[in-house]
Parts: sequence; structure tokens; C-alpha cells
Amino acid sequence: MANALDDAVEKLGGWGALSKQEQDTYEQHLKIIEGKPISIEDLKVFVRNMITGIERELVDTTENSKESRNLKARLKNFLVLEAFTMSPERAREALERYYKKL
Repeated sequence: MANALDDAVEKLGGWGALSKQEQDTYEQHLKIIEGKPISIEDLKVFVRNMITGIERELVDTTENSKESRNLKARLKNFLVLEAFTMSPERAREALERYYKKL
């Protein structure tokens, strides 16, 4: 049975037309659609993978091009999301370092 994700892949030219990163993203999104609950750890891994993928694309774009600006905006959004998901851990680590110094 086709779902909205499969329909989107077909509109993009099928599985073979997708990049490796897009195929990985498809598989991650398929897990979500199939009902697997998303954990904070899953989100952290997804965000880190997206950041890495965007960085790779950004390296290959012309500086100050429209594509470069769009990639930088996407990167900034994912960096903010990553900081948000990591802030409780970082706060705990900072407190632990503080109390160890006492």
C-alpha cells in the first residue's frame, strides 16, 4: 500500500533518482510513518545526520549563491534544534563540572 512518502518519491523520479542522503532520510521517515515511536535519541541522530548532509552540500556550492544562502539557513535551523535537544545534557554536565570543583 502506497503512502504519502512513496507518492513523493515517485514525483521526484523514483528511488533511483534520490541521493544517498535522500534515501537515508526516506528510510528514517518511513519508520515514523510505520508507527515507530520517536525518541529524543532518534531525534538527536536525525538532526546530526541532517547537519552533516547540509555541510557536505554547502562545501560544493558557490559562495553567496542562492543555494548557498538556503543551505546556510537550513544549517542554522538544524543547529538551533540540535542545541535545543542537547541543552539538558549540557546543563547537567556543566553542573557536574561545577560541583566537582567544590
